[in-house]
Amino acid sequence: MEIKLRQVRHFSKEFKKEKMQSVTDKQVTARELSKLYSVSETAIYRWIKTYNTLPSQETIVVEKVSEERKNLSLLKK
Repeated sequence: MEIKLRQVRHFSKEFKKEKMQSVTDKQVTARELSKLYSVSETAIYRWIKTYNTLPSQETIVVEKVSEERKNLSLLKK
């Protein structure tokens, strides 16, 4: 029986800010980043909350692409 050790990685602030910005600019989704860098989506959303430059009263709404497609198809009907 093989025991897998958990890999601990630390990302720089610059890296987190860059990836957070790409998600908020809708260049890439949190899920895609999660798979690409083997980081949980929760961690990515935490980066957005931590490094976001918007005032605290404003909220970012992150929608899945499938939701957008679903809404468009309903509008066409």
